[in-house]
Amino acid sequence: MRKLLVAAVAAAVAVLAFSVVSQAGKGEAGTSWEFKYQPAKKSKPVKTDSLIFPAKQMQDGSYAETKKTTIFFTPGTAFDTSVPKRCTESAGQVVSTNGEACKKAQVGQGDALSQIGALQTAAELKAYNRKKGILFLVIACNPGTGPGQADPNCTPLDGGTFALEGKLKYLDKAKKKPILIVPTPQTLLDGNIIITKFHLETDKVVKKGDSYVTSPPKCKKGKFKTKAKIQYDGGVPGQTIKDKQAC
Repeated sequence: MRKLLVAAVAAAVAVLAFSVVSQAGKGEAGTSWEFKYQPAKKSKPVKTDSLIFPAKQMQDGSYAETKKTTIFFTPGTAFDTSVPKRCTESAGQVVSTNGEACKKAQVGQGDALSQIGALQTAAELKAYNRKKGILFLVIACNPGTGPGQADPNCTPLDGGTFALEGKLKYLDKAKKKPILIVPTPQTLLDGNIIITKFHLETDKVVKKGDSYVTSPPKCKKGKFKTKAKIQYDGGVPGQTIKDKQAC
């Protein structure tokens, strides 16, 4: 039972991975979304920095459960997953080797927080390139350890390493409007596991003139605009949080 709970915590921490940092776009009830292209220039190979606080805090102090998060990147943003090495191993193999099976395909890292009742758990994140998305390895830490905690050195929870995949899709045939869809597994909803923070940085990867992530070719009205659409469980109204970055 404990291992199932630990796995659920780790999975919860992973759920919003690609989904999330400039002046943060403010949402309802303590939520926010922020995304940065670095550098913030047109048609450049970039790394990205994203931060999301997705969980609405209700009047009784509890948090609404996130059912699905969809990230809408600035139109024209280009993702070429053929540039970095691709992770072709199964999620189970990545977990069992603590990421070593896909070490050469790592394209990012970060940290997160999740809430189970009064218990707050931090986690370390590693992101690996896939042909049609990204694989997240989540290493949940014992309470009080890990990123942002009293002891920044993560002491991994026994059985608390978990993998989750984000799916990269497009809203148009020309593939000029990329989105990332990350649904929350039903096991997390059933376990009332709540993501309160998710922070991910992806690396700039360039090979033979091609880039893993390329910033949009247009900077409309001096801004790159992104948004996060968040759907909640239990009948809680969803919301869309918009952010903009000077370019």
